[in-house]
Formats: sequence, structure tokens, C-alpha cells
Amino acid sequence: MPLTFTYPPSFWERFWRLPIPHKTFTSWWRLLQRCISTQQKLHRFRLHQIDSDLCTLCKIEDEDVEHMSTPCSSTRRFWWAALDFLHLGHLFPTQAMIWRALTTFQSYQHRPLDDSTLCRLGCIIGVLWQHHWRCRIDDQPWSTPAALNTLQNDLLYISFVPSLPRNTA
Repeated sequence: MPLTFTYPPSFWERFWRLPIPHKTFTSWWRLLQRCISTQQKLHRFRLHQIDSDLCTLCKIEDEDVEHMSTPCSSTRRFWWAALDFLHLGHLFPTQAMIWRALTTFQSYQHRPLDDSTLCRLGCIIGVLWQHHWRCRIDDQPWSTPAALNTLQNDLLYISFVPSLPRNTA
């Protein structure tokens, strides 16, 4: 059965109503559909230039959709910094919890996440996607500071992030 049918229509209605950038919808939708050209998928297709399932960023683990999206050791620092910047670190202390949120829109307590939280996660996914493919296409190493800079300074992403709690220090 195609993965699309594993999500109820209400899930997709909520997803398509999120006020996030178009490029974020594309990357997140592809993640949910598992239609991302990961090393694992490309190697399975026996493309001659792909000789391994190993992630091209960390070169440690096989790159499947989940690895590419959350637990890659090369992008992990970006996730923690981005979650802290967007005041979400306390909600997602592990990468398994991030993956759960991205694929179910629920917290680890099985409670629905609010749209504000989902929008901020969407912005992180958008930046991760952009920088991941930039590294792959340009054959460059991953740069957490560059990815974080995009998240913090790209007006497209910032404009879609609902107002963040202010520091009262």
C-alpha cells in the first residue's frame, strides 16, 4: 500500500493549511512520502556513480529518509541549535522525538502539536533540505553555521515563524 494512504485525510488537510513557505512544503511532503533520493535509494537503483548506501555527509551510516532528516551526525548540531533558536529544544530532547513530530505531528506524549510548533519545525526542514542538497551537488562538507545563518537571517523563513517568546533576562 502506498505510504500516502497511511495518513488520514485530516492529516493532509492540516499539513496543506500550515502557513509555511512553498519550498518547505515540498521538502516535508517528500519526507512524508519517502520519495527522497537518498544514497540508499540511489544505490538500490544501481546507478553507476553511487557505489554505497553511506551518507555523503557523515560517511558513517546508511542514508535513508530518516537518517537524512534527523539523526545524521553531520547535521545533528544544526538541529539542536535550530531548536534552541526557535525555542523548541525543550519539546524535542531526542532525535527520535523530532522524527515522531515530523511524521505524526504529535509530541512524544501522543498529543497533537500546535501549528506554531509545526511551522517552526517546517522552517528547520526547509533549511536542512536546502543545505543538504547544496552539499551534495557542490560536493561541499556540511556547515552548521551556514545552515543556522540561513534560518536566522532568511526573511522568507523568519516571516513564516510565528512570534517567538521574548527573552525576559
